[in-house]
Amino acid sequence: MNTTSNHKLLHLLASSKIPYRLLIHRPGTDTAGASAERGHDPAEAAKSVLLRAGYGRRRRSYVTAVVPGDRRVSFRKIMSQMACDDISFAALHVAETLTGCESGTIPPLSFAPDHQVIVDSSLATAGTIYFNTGRHDQSVGVAGNHWVLLTEPVVADIAWTPIISTDRSASNSGPEFD
Repeated sequence: MNTTSNHKLLHLLASSKIPYRLLIHRPGTDTAGASAERGHDPAEAAKSVLLRAGYGRRRRSYVTAVVPGDRRVSFRKIMSQMACDDISFAALHVAETLTGCESGTIPPLSFAPDHQVIVDSSLATAGTIYFNTGRHDQSVGVAGNHWVLLTEPVVADIAWTPIISTDRSASNSGPEFD
């Protein structure tokens, strides 16, 4: 993957004058692993996923949904927020092309003017949030309210908390649909 998104993000932070911490670390395999490597709770991770929203049969748009690392994206809440007919995860190649980042490194912002970002309200008021900079081995820690002021995303309740079950036949790993 190219490093354009990484450079743009670091330039945005440096020029904004908001306080942030740049963290260099071993690549994590998932949100829990990355959080452990960075030394924070997964609830403080800002996990970004690219979604495809459908409006009728022909109109589509893409949105980056950002939720705490210990929660999941609620498709029902996203559909309500966006007033769309359907929502799905963007295809991997589409997500990597539109963001310029590999899966698992998408930061919680967009440099494309027509690409909406929706951040869960719990992250907007969090003390510090941590997220990848478009690279697996580099992250940033920044106050949630500073991040919202800088990037101006839509802030809404878009996450749900999976119920941890010992029943291996029950799955809570995906999005919420009801």
